[in-house]
Amino acid sequence: MKLPKDFATKYEELRSIINPWAKLGTRKYLNGTLRIGHVPHVAPEGYLHRLLPPISHKNLETLQDEIGWDFAESLCEFLKIHNGITLFDQVSVYGKRTSYKRSDIDAMMEQPYDMVLPNTLERPDNAPKDLIFIGSLGDDRQPVGVWPDGSISLWDTEKEHASTPRYGSVFDFLVGESTKVQSLFDDMGRRIDLVS
Repeated sequence: MKLPKDFATKYEELRSIINPWAKLGTRKYLNGTLRIGHVPHVAPEGYLHRLLPPISHKNLETLQDEIGWDFAESLCEFLKIHNGITLFDQVSVYGKRTSYKRSDIDAMMEQPYDMVLPNTLERPDNAPKDLIFIGSLGDDRQPVGVWPDGSISLWDTEKEHASTPRYGSVFDFLVGESTKVQSLFDDMGRRIDLVS
């Protein structure tokens, strides 16, 4: 999958943040999901990063249809690489969930949080209709939205409004926030601010 140059550069920058954590261990699942940065002090199967495999063309079209909007180019390009990503358990972009089968725990765990839910059943009443909720940020899972031009805003759940756009694309958001968040962790993947 060849990305446009500016997105490719940002994705390489993102991987330069993620890949060094492989020193703590990795696990690849049958569906292609890759977990990086084993943190057994969090959970026996805990990892800092979860990168899901690409979305199919059909599922990307279905996802846009279910939400009712065509996505910005940067979001489409990102989903073609990862149908969902979670970094440091703090920075997330959702995807298209294709199974809710509970009998296979591994398969269930390797599905993304479904982007449809925050844009339908869980959508804030006052949200502008052209703001698509694509992920979350921080311990409190602050909603993250993308505008038609691809810029990224955070949703203030108390004041019920979107911030001025903070990033120009999904790639900028992931790089910018992961850069900030990684400083919260020591070399073993422990949260510095939570260690007594």
